[in-house]
Amino acid sequence: MKFKLIIEGADFSSFGLGQSSDVSTYVNNFNALGGGTLTTNEKTALQSYYDGLVTANLWDKIEVLYPFIGSTATYHKYNFKNYQDTDAAYRLTFSNDATSAHTANGFVGDRNAQRSANSNYYWTGTLSSTCAGFYNTTGEVADTNSRVVMGGASTSSASTSISRLVLARNFSNITQGELARTTGGLTSGATLDRAKTGFLAVSNNSGTVKLWDGNTIAGTASATIPLTGGNVPVYLLAYRNNSIELNYFSDVTLGTAFIAKGFTDSDMVNFSNLTKAYNQALGR
Repeated sequence: MKFKLIIEGADFSSFGLGQSSDVSTYVNNFNALGGGTLTTNEKTALQSYYDGLVTANLWDKIEVLYPFIGSTATYHKYNFKNYQDTDAAYRLTFSNDATSAHTANGFVGDRNAQRSANSNYYWTGTLSSTCAGFYNTTGEVADTNSRVVMGGASTSSASTSISRLVLARNFSNITQGELARTTGGLTSGATLDRAKTGFLAVSNNSGTVKLWDGNTIAGTASATIPLTGGNVPVYLLAYRNNSIELNYFSDVTLGTAFIAKGFTDSDMVNFSNLTKAYNQALGR
């Protein structure tokens, strides 16, 4: 059975959205756009991930999902939710890129080369009831500097009133998740294992900010007045706001990165499990 879906004003019904088969038209079209070189195992893993997200009622809540499948920048740039090669579809553009940055394990960071990826995604509405995160397949090499895996801010001000996203296993000597910065709107996990791999995310549901380490809530805080998004950019493997250059580069390998709206706590657990299963199916 086929269903017609309208995503952000674009009609993707011809892509086979909503189909479940061994490999749907949707996944086959994604494969074709990247050059048609995905292996059978890669296509099967991506299809199972998609089917699981649909079954768990998570697919419609996702805005961007970077599966970093395949071993080329051509595949790694696509937002699986809307895999058109346009800024409006939130496809990635890479800075200080290299062929070696794109592997079967995902998108490889390099702090020395100051590598990053611009998602072309900007929050323009409230940061409440949103979440963002990643699944990394290799960890960082420890040093004394702060590193950010996902980050962006609306201004260069150090004021606590700015809107920003920070997500890192080590930032200022803590594991940190921050979304819509206000007094108390910061969560810090107890672990400081920079070499750790797996799922890390931050959510803000109606002013309650949570840091997720796998299925565990590692920290909780209140953002009493969730800020409007303003013009908050989202970068991967680096932190950037609208006024300063990129900094706080990370060298993790990203297997998956995502942004969603309206995830409940149970949604976060389901999404974490499905994302872990997807990466494990690829041998990551």
